[in-house]
Amino acid sequence: MNELITYGERDMKKTVKVTKEYDQFKFLQGNRPINQSHVLNLRKSIMDNYVPTPIIVNEEKQIIDGQHRYIVLKELNLPMFYVTTSGKVSLDDIRQINKNAKNWDFADYLHSHMEIEKAKYPKDYHIKPYHIFDWFKRSYQLPNYVVLEIIYGTYSMTGTQAFKDGKLEIIDLEYSKNIASYLRSMKPYYDGWNRRSFLFAMLRIMFQKQFNKAKWLRKIKLNSRKLVHCTCVADYIEVIEHIYNWGEPNKVMFVKEKTHKS
Repeated sequence: MNELITYGERDMKKTVKVTKEYDQFKFLQGNRPINQSHVLNLRKSIMDNYVPTPIIVNEEKQIIDGQHRYIVLKELNLPMFYVTTSGKVSLDDIRQINKNAKNWDFADYLHSHMEIEKAKYPKDYHIKPYHIFDWFKRSYQLPNYVVLEIIYGTYSMTGTQAFKDGKLEIIDLEYSKNIASYLRSMKPYYDGWNRRSFLFAMLRIMFQKQFNKAKWLRKIKLNSRKLVHCTCVADYIEVIEHIYNWGEPNKVMFVKEKTHKS
């Protein structure tokens, strides 16, 4: 093992080291999952031109930053450059470090918080918020942000940040199941039933006083061809409004601005 250069960061030891003893390093529970597409692209880049870039590990040799580089370098039997942090690094710190290279997406945050729940609640992690979120999403086949709107009550920046920060709450699961079941009931009549814009349009109008859920299902069953794909929530609301009013003497208008359930 060779010491190479001085590193100037305040919270790190002062040397970058190099090794081929790959098995001394471990993955950190709660870090984002491996992206195989990123591994393939990285392998090609390194094979074309290998520029040594240190991975970052903690004092227990758990990889904080660079797990994709680690996989590729191990596969290619290339020297592993690494820097060891001298202080404790939280998962929040790791997410911030990773953002500089490749932004965490919704699935990364979900995976990370599910791993934390497993470690913290080994016997009942399946009833914790992020595992319920994952179950809900898979069971009802709904997009992430729609699930966030349904079970947390908002898909705003505040709700999204709470999700990322590990502060997700399940407001009322039975109520949320009823909403999701109603949205899924449109599946036989519209092949775009789980498009995010359509679902947000439905969530925006289905709690308005002038909207009748049973009536809408009757209308969509009879006029499913009129329900065309739209690019935004406002356009979907106009299409829904047109179908809802078809053949009715008394027309209704739905509020297009976001409303909250009472």
